[in-house]
Amino acid sequence: MAFKPKRHLKVINNLKDLDLNASDLIHDCSCSLCKDDYHNTEAKYFCGDCSKYYCDKCLTFHAKVHKEHIVLGRKDVNKWSGKGDAIYMMCRSITLISDLARGIQTLVDFKELPASVTKPDPGERRQKEKKQNSLKASGKSMLTKVKALRTSLNQLLDELEKRTVEEIDSVLADLDGSLQKDIDACTNIHDQLKALLDTVQAKDDDSESTFYI
Repeated sequence: MAFKPKRHLKVINNLKDLDLNASDLIHDCSCSLCKDDYHNTEAKYFCGDCSKYYCDKCLTFHAKVHKEHIVLGRKDVNKWSGKGDAIYMMCRSITLISDLARGIQTLVDFKELPASVTKPDPGERRQKEKKQNSLKASGKSMLTKVKALRTSLNQLLDELEKRTVEEIDSVLADLDGSLQKDIDACTNIHDQLKALLDTVQAKDDDSESTFYI
């Protein structure tokens, strides 16, 4: 996809400006006593004698102290001292969304926005496809190397098995031959002793000397 960040940001910033200017809401007038205590409370009354604004709570206190003062309510807001200037200053900074948005559809950036978002970039697509093919080739190469390594390991294991079997067979053959010689020697000695015993027993001489020999 091809994007033009500068144009997109310009349009988005314009829309943000519309929203910020349209949502700047403040009190027409704040209570003078609450403001002294660092509170922002909307004023509903104005005392011309004190030249101060009051909320419902602070007006109760004011009425007890200054019963003779004339207090104006919301219905006489046009008579509040300084109220006209405050409203003028506040309203001067407010612009209707309809005024700010007028003619936005004729802007070049606005007209080009859908096309720039939906129009694919051939160069970028080719680059992505090239990376995709490179990734597939790398994966195939790695699989080939793994299979080759597996084959090599199998050959080494087969050779190791063959040599081990041959060595074991050789050792077993040597041991078996040595043991067979001992067995044959024992059999020969046993046969000689038996023959000697038969010879001794066959003699008629019963002397002790003969048996001793």
